[in-house]
Amino acid sequence: GYWNLIRPNVFQAGKELQEAAKQALNYSRTDIAIDCIYALLHEKESIPVELATHALADHLRQTGHNRQVDSHHILEVLHFIQSFPEAPEEIVCDIEFNYLAILDRLSNGRPLFLERKLAKDPAFFQKIIAYCFRSEHREKKEVSQPGTTQEQQLTTEPDDSEKSLAHQSYLLLDAWSIPPGTDVNNSTINEDLFATWFADAKTLCQISGHWQIAMQQIGQCLVKVPHGFDEKGLKQAMHRLEQLLQY
Repeated sequence: GYWNLIRPNVFQAGKELQEAAKQALNYSRTDIAIDCIYALLHEKESIPVELATHALADHLRQTGHNRQVDSHHILEVLHFIQSFPEAPEEIVCDIEFNYLAILDRLSNGRPLFLERKLAKDPAFFQKIIAYCFRSEHREKKEVSQPGTTQEQQLTTEPDDSEKSLAHQSYLLLDAWSIPPGTDVNNSTINEDLFATWFADAKTLCQISGHWQIAMQQIGQCLVKVPHGFDEKGLKQAMHRLEQLLQY
């Protein structure tokens, strides 16, 4: 049909861009919708954040059947969404997780919602750690059972989806630079929140067998904190971390 064939120049749509984006979504042309929203941003026109979120979320679900979109357009639309703290966290986190490959320092992109979630949710942190690092318990079990057959070894190898999940999780940890215990409303570190997060993360990661690598990732996050970010709070958190690691 018509919507399957067209490839319009969205900059010629004038004042009808927002309506064009809505219609494109109705007909599963998320590529056109994203281009329309990018053009609206370029023209500094107002855009409902729900429309932008809808476009990127739908595009992820249709990737296998859809046309390619300029990654710069995706980044700009995502930057716009990230400027709204009230945007739906679960949906934005899913969008960021799938686009981690283009959310790097070279593109000036960051998975902000995911970083904030890591900083406030120790269970999410443990889950991401477990996706990309082997459990210490598993390694000890394999050492104690050297007679494992080749067939048994093959069944423990991750499949393609698990490898992809591990890769994305590693990219997220590599990008993570918002410290645990951060108050996202004023970008300061609350020492008590930090200690509570740390205690919960330690319990969860010790149970799953990931505490050694988890400590490394927490330390790397603190080292990567942007210059000028609550330096007093960061020093207090580092000092508290040293204390907590002694127990």
